[in-house]
Amino acid sequence: MAIMLNNDMPMSLDNTGGDMADLFGDATGLPLPPASKQLESRLDWLRCRGCCKTIAWSKIGTIASITPNGQEIEIRYLHTRPDNGEWDLSDPIVSPLLRGSPENPLVHLEWAETNNPELAVFDNTGRVAIIVFAHTVNQSWLTRSWNDDAVDAAQAIAGSYWLPVNPSTGGSAGDKARQSFNVSYGPATKAGGGKDWSYESSFIHADSVSHPQGGRSALLTVTMSGMVKMFWMQGSNQPEETRLELESFGNSDELITHAAFTAEKKYVELAYITTSRQLKLVKIDVQWGAQQVQSGGHQGTRHTLKLSAKNWAMTQLPSETVEDISTPHMTQMLLMPSILDDSGKNMVPPLIISIRARSSGHGSFAPTNQSVINRWEAVEKPHALCSALEKMRLQRNGAASEVASSMQLQPLEQIVLDKCVVGVQSAQFGKVIILAFSDGSSQYRDRFTFAELYAERSLETVHHLRQVGWTFPDDCQCQQIAFSPSHCSMIQLGDNGKVHWSKLTCGQDDLGSSMKDGQTYAATIAGLTIAAATCVKYSTSFDDVIAVARPYHANRPRMVADWFQELTRILSVQTDYVPDQQPDALLKNAQLAPILSIGVSLGYHGDLRPRSFQSKFALLCCTIRNVAFNITIATNAPFPVASRKSLLDDHEIVDFLASTIKWSLDLLSWISSSLFELLHDAEFMARLTPERAAEMGPYLEKQGEVALQLLMCSTSRAFLASLCRKIAYMGQTTNKAMEYYQLHPHVQSSQSGQGGQAGKDTPGMRAAFVKLRKVFAQSPIKVGDFEKLNQLISQGIAQAYDAFLPKMAKSQSQALKGKEEDEAIKALRAMFETQMLTATVPVPGFLPLLRKLFHVDLPAYRKTTDMARLFFDEYSMLTVQGDESAIKGVRLSHIDAFSKQVTRMDAKKQWRRCVRCTSIMEDHGNTRSPGLTFMAAQMRRCPCSGSWALLPAGKVDA
Repeated sequence: MAIMLNNDMPMSLDNTGGDMADLFGDATGLPLPPASKQLESRLDWLRCRGCCKTIAWSKIGTIASITPNGQEIEIRYLHTRPDNGEWDLSDPIVSPLLRGSPENPLVHLEWAETNNPELAVFDNTGRVAIIVFAHTVNQSWLTRSWNDDAVDAAQAIAGSYWLPVNPSTGGSAGDKARQSFNVSYGPATKAGGGKDWSYESSFIHADSVSHPQGGRSALLTVTMSGMVKMFWMQGSNQPEETRLELESFGNSDELITHAAFTAEKKYVELAYITTSRQLKLVKIDVQWGAQQVQSGGHQGTRHTLKLSAKNWAMTQLPSETVEDISTPHMTQMLLMPSILDDSGKNMVPPLIISIRARSSGHGSFAPTNQSVINRWEAVEKPHALCSALEKMRLQRNGAASEVASSMQLQPLEQIVLDKCVVGVQSAQFGKVIILAFSDGSSQYRDRFTFAELYAERSLETVHHLRQVGWTFPDDCQCQQIAFSPSHCSMIQLGDNGKVHWSKLTCGQDDLGSSMKDGQTYAATIAGLTIAAATCVKYSTSFDDVIAVARPYHANRPRMVADWFQELTRILSVQTDYVPDQQPDALLKNAQLAPILSIGVSLGYHGDLRPRSFQSKFALLCCTIRNVAFNITIATNAPFPVASRKSLLDDHEIVDFLASTIKWSLDLLSWISSSLFELLHDAEFMARLTPERAAEMGPYLEKQGEVALQLLMCSTSRAFLASLCRKIAYMGQTTNKAMEYYQLHPHVQSSQSGQGGQAGKDTPGMRAAFVKLRKVFAQSPIKVGDFEKLNQLISQGIAQAYDAFLPKMAKSQSQALKGKEEDEAIKALRAMFETQMLTATVPVPGFLPLLRKLFHVDLPAYRKTTDMARLFFDEYSMLTVQGDESAIKGVRLSHIDAFSKQVTRMDAKKQWRRCVRCTSIMEDHGNTRSPGLTFMAAQMRRCPCSGSWALLPAGKVDA
C-alpha cells in the first residue's frame, strides 16, 4: 500500500486546487507544500561535496553568483537609482574572465576579506582561478588562471578557506601597525530609564596565521583525495602554490567529502569527514620565510612557505537513529577557532559543527523538514603516563620536561531542528553562528551555548535590529542565502534560479520620530549604529544599512543627526578641531567620510531634485576633504618614475591641478557670495537678535544656505583651512615656474614642486602652468584674504566657547573643579561640534560672533573681492544649487568627481558611478601618464566613501 501511495496519482495535492477539499468534503484543503526538485537537487549536491556555494557577498559589496547551468559568473551590487534616489539591486553583469563547460561546470565561490576583494572560483574538477576587484564593484582582473591545472575528478575541492587579514590601526597606510585583536561593537544598553545609550565593546584575539605582506590573504584548499593546497601571491604579484599530502587515500571508497578550515594562532586547523564516516582534525603548521633576491637591478624580498601536519584527532560519526535515519549523509560543515568566553577569562576550544539536512518530500508518508546538528570541541590533553615513567620524567636532568599533548574530539549535545538548513556561517568574529533555512528565514545562535539569539523583543538592551521588531519580509523557498557584510540584508537564490534581494523592514506601526518620544525609534537608532559601526571600523560596505533606514527617514528629520551622533560616540570619532592641532589631522580621519555619507545618501532624491540641507552640507564636507587630500598627494608624494622627482614634473598632473584649483576657488567664491547675500537679506539679519536667534537655523535650512554652516562647524572649517593652504602653496609654485620660464623662454621644462632643479623637459609643461596662472588671475577672491576671514571666525568661536561653556558646565554640576571641569567643557564642546556637523541650529552662544561677522568682518572682507565678477560668475561646477532648474542644468553636463571638469561624451571612454551618491568619474585605466594614473588610483572610493561601479563604454546615465 505504501508503494502505491508513493506513486504518482492523477490528483492535485496542493491547496490551490479543489481536489483534496472535494475528497474530504472540506473547503479548506490541506497545506502540504512539497519540496521542489531544485531544493532536492541542491541537497544532493551538498551531501556529495563540501564546496558548492554558488552565491557570495564580498566585503566591498560585490555579489557574485554562478548561473544555474554552471557556465558563467554573474556580478551584481546594490546601488542608488539616479532618477529617485532609491536603493536597488543592479542588473547582472556576466564576467568575461571565466567560463565553465557542460563537462566541467563552475561549482563554488569563496571571497577573501581583503580591501581589494579576491574571489576564488572552482570548477567540479578542482581547478582554481582567482579574480580581484581592485577599483570597482563590477570590474575584475584575473590574478591566477587555471589553464595549467589538471582536469582530474580526484582533485575536486572538499573545503576552501581564505586566511584572515590581521586588523591594523587607523593610521595612514604607511604606518599601520598590527593589532592582536578585533573589535566587536554592542550591545547598546539604556540604563536607569535614561535617554542616552551606552555601548559596550568586546575584543576578540586576532593573532593568527596570515600572509606576511600586510593587507593580503592566501587561499587554502583540500581535495577529495587528501591534498592540501595553498595559493598565495608574492609581493611582485606572482602567483605561488604550496602542497601538503595529508594521508594516502588509495581507492575511491575512502575520500574526503566535506572539510572546513580555520586559523588558530600560529596554525591552521583542518577538520574533514571521509566516506567511511570518520571525522578527523589536523593542525597544519604554516611556516613563512623570506629570501633576498636581485631582480632588475633592485634588491627585493621573496617569500617562501612550508606546510607540515601536526597533532591529529579522530572520531567516528554518530550512527543513524530512528529519528534521523533519513539524513545519513553530511550536508554542511563549519570549523570555528578557539575564543575567549563572555567573561573574558576562559578560552573556549575550537568547535566543529556538522549539519545533516533533509527537505519534506512528496507523498503522504514522506519525511518532513529536518536538520540534525552535531558539535564537537577539540580539546588538547597531555598524554597520561604511568607512575614510573612520570617519576623518570621528573628526575631526568633534575628538571621537569614538557609532556606532549594530543587533541581529543569531545561531542556536545545534538540539536534537531524542524527546518532544512541550506547555509551556515559565523558572525561577530566567531561569537555568533547564523543558520539559513530553505523557507528563507534565518536564526542567530550563540557560539558557546547554541541558544537562539535576538528572538525576543528588547528595547532596553539591543544587539541587533531583529530585537527591535525588524524582520525580513516575504520569506520564500530558496536554495541558498548570502548575507551582506552587515547582516542587515540578504540575497536569496530561489527555486526558479532567480536572485532576490531582501532587507530588514520594521514591523512596528509606531516607530516614533525622536530619541525622546519613542522607545522603538531610540532602539532602532542604536541597532543601526551597531550594524554600521563595525563596517565603518573595517572599511566594509554598509550600503544595505543605509537602504534599510531610507524608507523611514522621510518623516523623521532627526534620524540622520541622531544616527550620526551615536556613530561618532561608539567609534570615538573626533569632530572638534582645535586650531593648534597638527595640520591636516582631519584629512587623515578615515572614519569621518563614511559617517557623513549617511547624510549624503539619505538626503538625495534623484538627479533632478534638490538635495536636503543636510545632504548638501555633508557632500560639500566630503568633497572639500577629498580635494585637499588630492592636492596634498600631488604636491608631496615622491614619484621617482620616468626620471621624475615629483608628480609636479608631469604636465598632466599640473593640468589636473588647474581644474581642481579652479573648482576650489569657485567654492571659496560661492561661499563668499552666499555670505554677502545673507548680509543683504533683511529676513536673516533680523534674526541676529537674542529674541529671534532660535529662528536662524530653520530659516537657513529652508533657504538651503549651507555656506554659513561650513564656516561655523569646526570640521568643515578645518577642511577649508587645509584647502586654502594647499591652494596658496600651488600659487607660490606657479609663480616660481613662471619665473623660470621667463628666464628660459626657449625651454619647455618643469620646476620641481619641492623647489629643486628643473626636471626632465616635458612638452606641454609651460602651457599647463600658464593655464594654472590664469586660474589664479581670474579668481574674484584672494585665497589669503579668505583664509584670514576663516581664522577670524576660528578665533571668535574659541572666545565664544571660553565665555559660555564654563558657565554651562557649572550649571550642570556645581561640584566640578580642575580636571573634571576641563573634561566637562571638552565634552560640551564636542557635543556642539557634532550637532553642527549634522547641520542643526547654530550654537546659541555664537550670536555675538555672528553679529560681529556680519556687521564688521564681512564688510571689511567684501572690500578685498571683485564684487562684479563675483556677482556674474556661475557656480554650476559645484553642484550646490537648490532650485530644480539649476540642478537639471548641472546634471545634463555631469561633473567628474576626480578632475572637477565637465564630462565630454566619447564612445571610447568609460565612466565610474558611485553606488551611493551617483557621482561619476572617468575610468582612466592605463590610458594616461603614469603620474595621472597614480593619482586616479588614489580615488579607490568616491569622496563620499561609496564604491565605484563601472558603466558601459560611452554611457553616463546607464
